[in-house]
Amino acid sequence: MLEAFAQNGNKPLPLELDPTHETYKFVGPNGRWFVRQITIALEKIPSHYIGWESIPREHQSTVFRNLHNYFDLESWSNTPQWPQISAGIHDDCGRRFRDRKSTLKRHFESVGGYEELEEARNNPHESISSGNWNSLIDILYLDPAYIARCNQNSSNRSKQPYANTSGSKSFAQRRYEEVQQGGTVSLIDGWRRMHTSHGTWVNDRAQNDWNTIQEELTRMQQEGGEVDEEEVLKRALGERRGWSRGVGRKVRNMPTNVSALSESQFNELKEQIRELNETVKQMQQDRNQSGNQNDDDQDE
Repeated sequence: MLEAFAQNGNKPLPLELDPTHETYKFVGPNGRWFVRQITIALEKIPSHYIGWESIPREHQSTVFRNLHNYFDLESWSNTPQWPQISAGIHDDCGRRFRDRKSTLKRHFESVGGYEELEEARNNPHESISSGNWNSLIDILYLDPAYIARCNQNSSNRSKQPYANTSGSKSFAQRRYEEVQQGGTVSLIDGWRRMHTSHGTWVNDRAQNDWNTIQEELTRMQQEGGEVDEEEVLKRALGERRGWSRGVGRKVRNMPTNVSALSESQFNELKEQIRELNETVKQMQQDRNQSGNQNDDDQDE
């Protein structure tokens, strides 16, 4: 990414939006770097918060400034999609923050955990300072409410029927790469590929669900008319909150009617968008000032 940034004249890299579905995810090489850069930026802020939404605004702004420095979010800030893009960025930050916490927790357990607490204290993860590591242990890991939440999350994960085989690659990125390689996008075939490895299903449940998908596809084909693959997957697999089967996440839209969201949710989204807008403006002002300073230096 840094090489591409330098080749771009140290100017923010352009970003492409997923064109086929309203996931509001960035795709392409720069889109994948965008998500990875969130992970890198998160290493600069304390990790002892329960979730992204509880991180103070000043720390969130540190992540936003980092992203605006390397990626051209300004070009999107005046588009009709910006409210949803902004909400999507917060969603990406939340997911990456959860991933980071999982990485740190696994390290904590591998170096002693709760049974050998002092040993764990003396072996911080390589990405975190010893001071922040001990704050993470004292404020979060030793909090009874956090321990209970972790136990519940472990129970929930054990009930997940299967994982996809694409690693960190999103559904949107997979669709983008298929188009770039001259292929056509098929949500159903994409679901199959993301739940098989070298032609073998990840487990029996995935294969059974595939059979259900095929039965629903046949049923819709017999009904006549154009087949909606997203609808096929939804009917076959059921609905999942905040997620479209075979497509990816659903970003919460800013509603025209406040009643579409609770007042607290509505105000939270407005505050998130305001924060991102302020960051865009500040980055633009900084660049303008830097450009003016360079012109003055040349005149001298």
